[in-house]
Amino acid sequence: MSDAPLPNPDADLPPADRYAFNLPPGSVRGLLVLMIMVPFWIMLGWPEPRLGPMPFYIYFLMTWVFLFLFSPVWSISTQEASSDQPAEWNLPRYTIHFLLAAVTIGLIVLRLVDDPSGQRLVERLQPDESEMKRLPYLLLSMFAGFIPGWLTSHLLGKAREIYWFQDLQAWVSLLAMFGLAALTILHVMNAFRLDPFTTNILEYIVIGIVGWYFGARAPAAYAPRRPAYRYPDANV
Repeated sequence: MSDAPLPNPDADLPPADRYAFNLPPGSVRGLLVLMIMVPFWIMLGWPEPRLGPMPFYIYFLMTWVFLFLFSPVWSISTQEASSDQPAEWNLPRYTIHFLLAAVTIGLIVLRLVDDPSGQRLVERLQPDESEMKRLPYLLLSMFAGFIPGWLTSHLLGKAREIYWFQDLQAWVSLLAMFGLAALTILHVMNAFRLDPFTTNILEYIVIGIVGWYFGARAPAAYAPRRPAYRYPDANV
């Protein structure tokens, strides 16, 4: 009688519960919202003299930060917030939420300590008046990204849970992070240049990419929702 092990038909399959890049649920999304806040934090916390007026596009992107903070249902699965699911990056639960709130509040307090009247804080938070002219283009960029992302995800139906689509969303998120990092660097450089770089086009692109990601992550219309795509039993 042979003692050779029987072949396992599931050996080469990815895990049954598979999130983007095989990370805990919400990890990519948490990193993206942190990157959205980085240019805001730098503009707010830069020592005097300030870098310049707060870029208007940041406030559009902060819409998604507020959704991350206050809408735990903004995910593929309602189980992502359950106690039996690991938190983002395997950190203690709500670590990213605490970090977002702590850094933002800390920088606001720092500005108020420097100027208790709050005038400098208000100046740092206000975009340039000329930025209001770009409001229609910023709105158009956000919806031009969000709507195709939402449509793509919902047309896929339950197939949106499959691992490759979650990886695709994660790669789009990483692309947005690179764009945010480039914008942050350009903001700092522009403060020291007589002829500042124009960042309008890059801002529209980043807003659109971020909008696509959160559109694709919007809650699904079908029910029940599952934590991730499950491969069929090979023995069935």
